Amino acid sequence: MEVNADLRERKEDLRLLLIVEEAIFQATERIDSLTDADVSVALADLHDHFSPLELIAHPPSLLGRFLLETMNQELTGDIVSHERVRESIARLGRVAEMLRDPKAPRAFLQGLSSHMEGFAPARGEEAQSGLIITPDDLLRP
Repeated sequence: MEVNADLRERKEDLRLLLIVEEAIFQATERIDSLTDADVSVALADLHDHFSPLELIAHPPSLLGRFLLETMNQELTGDIVSHERVRESIARLGRVAEMLRDPKAPRAFLQGLSSHMEGFAPARGEEAQSGLIITPDDLLRP
């Protein structure tokens, strides 16, 4: 949160970052045994995908494909520059690298899970309207 504090006033950039975070969070529930290294590779692939020049040296990983599909779905119809998307992906990649620890191969993912669970209501509970804003609220047009 502290690393991305400058995004509080940049709602669109914050929304893009939350889309990527949410996609990674969803992936942890669907893909077994993900590590921070997997996230770093997938984010690099995603960053390359949104490049103005398409340079594909290898097919993306399972996580990379999931993130790409999710981003394409979330951004369908949005007029968002690829450079802004790349900036959000790179920002999250820097955070993942900062937290990367060979002794704790899931440190970033565990922190992300705690962070995302703090935003969303518990599974099966109805979201209460009121004073709390969740990432879903920021993602709605």
